[in-house]
Amino acid sequence: MQLDAYSSLPTLIHKIGNSDFYSQLIDSIKFINLIESCLVLEYSPNNAPISIISDEALNPDLDNEYCQSAYRLDPFYDVICHGKASGFISLHDLVRQDFERSSYYDKFYHKVGWSNEINFIVGGMNNRTIALSFTMNEVSPSHIDKDLLPFFNSVKAAIHIHESIQEGLLPPRRVQLEQPKDKQIKTTLNQFHLTPREQEITQLILDGHSSNEISSLCFVSEGTVKNHRKSIYRKLGVKSQGDLFKRFIL
Repeated sequence: MQLDAYSSLPTLIHKIGNSDFYSQLIDSIKFINLIESCLVLEYSPNNAPISIISDEALNPDLDNEYCQSAYRLDPFYDVICHGKASGFISLHDLVRQDFERSSYYDKFYHKVGWSNEINFIVGGMNNRTIALSFTMNEVSPSHIDKDLLPFFNSVKAAIHIHESIQEGLLPPRRVQLEQPKDKQIKTTLNQFHLTPREQEITQLILDGHSSNEISSLCFVSEGTVKNHRKSIYRKLGVKSQGDLFKRFIL
């Protein structure tokens, strides 16, 4: 489950700056099989939230109702817009045990059908905040598997870069998720005796290219690229692209 999520990071990187970036983000998050439903919202002080995208399991009418009026009762809204929230915040952290008797639950939240909720908050973007809101199956949202923390940190970095491109603060071009230091990567690859071609392909993988794209860039067949991948994984002692990203990017 975690490895599938990590393996989706190259595709997410590839979508940075594109209109379907958040659609891919939802797809990447849903690889975590404990997550049942999720949506992405944009918040800014003194404004109604904007629903950027939600997965198909959620009712779009409820999205509209939340953004038009129900948000005013949402404890997350106060924390996000009037506090300094960042990282993971669960509904359980914000409400009392009698939450089911609150106005927010009575007027809106009971219709959502979530038994728990957690928001991953990404702020620091010109008074705007992006919140990834989701519910988890059979797991308290206040406990995130530590193996997933690097994944969400990478998601945070990707969102910052994407939003900077949208605001014109960065040029609309392919970017690396966290701009890894090429010299450090090259040193590590040399230590594992990767050939120059294998080092080139490893860097292209880390830049978010698929095997098909790498074959075009290197003027070799896709089968040759896949053979190089097998050799790279064997020499580095990793079993998947997700493992490769965890070693060098996260």
